Amino acid sequence: MEDKSNTVGTFQAGDYVVFAFLFVISSGIGVFFAIKERKKASSKEFLVGGRQMSCGPVALSLTASFMSAVTVIGAPSDVYRYGASYVIFGVAYTFVVFLTAELFLPVFYRSGITSTYE
Repeated sequence: MEDKSNTVGTFQAGDYVVFAFLFVISSGIGVFFAIKERKKASSKEFLVGGRQMSCGPVALSLTASFMSAVTVIGAPSDVYRYGASYVIFGVAYTFVVFLTAELFLPVFYRSGITSTYE
């Protein structure tokens, strides 16, 4: 029987293949859109997509920015440690998302600003 105790935490060949595949796909998407959108002159226009994006990509972008790696890794451990009371966080999070979408985002859009720091 093979001893696998020293392989914990190290990359195997399959891990490198998956990592390389994800890196190539992510880089390819970035390079494709950088070449496709070269006509955009200003950085502000580039960063907001010329304000021509539908709600789908914007919603996915906001969701990705709200969910950090700490959230993805830490949420299961919180559920394990604190049990079903973690559902309260989900309810509050849903309420805050809808409140933000209906109250703050329209104000930001009409004002022409791209972040709360402006």
